[in-house]
Amino acid sequence: MNRVLKSVFRLILIFSISPMLFSCQNSVNSDLTPSELNPSYFDENVQLVLLEPDQISRSSDELKLELQNNTQKDWMVGGDIRLEIKLGSDWYNHETKDNVAWTMEAYELKAGSTFAFTSYLKDYYPDLTKGSYRLVSHLHEPTKQGPFSKAAKFEFMID
Repeated sequence: MNRVLKSVFRLILIFSISPMLFSCQNSVNSDLTPSELNPSYFDENVQLVLLEPDQISRSSDELKLELQNNTQKDWMVGGDIRLEIKLGSDWYNHETKDNVAWTMEAYELKAGSTFAFTSYLKDYYPDLTKGSYRLVSHLHEPTKQGPFSKAAKFEFMID
């Protein structure tokens, strides 16, 4: 009987603690949404390159970037850069500051050409913490309407 009571007590304890453990686990980074980009979205022949500074740090703000189209295909790109953070083995959209909006410019990235632009991280994102990040630029096919077709990326670490 004593052993049965101990088993029942353990089960009650496990069931009463389990919701708290799972809710704590889910509330960590609850503002982050999973990235919609799987590896097939990235066209390795279109590179997003950091020109300045030499590397991105916690205090980085102004980033001089360049998209390099090494394909035979024309793309349309926006002037916005999205930031994603890697948690475990998954990528998530990084939280933005309050009241952030992106403008809807579209620029032509011809086959074999480059497009240089400047992005200001601190206008859109809070200070970066230690972790793995990537900057993402969406690529749109000029003849198609709707969501982007591919993306270019630049991955970096903050220590």
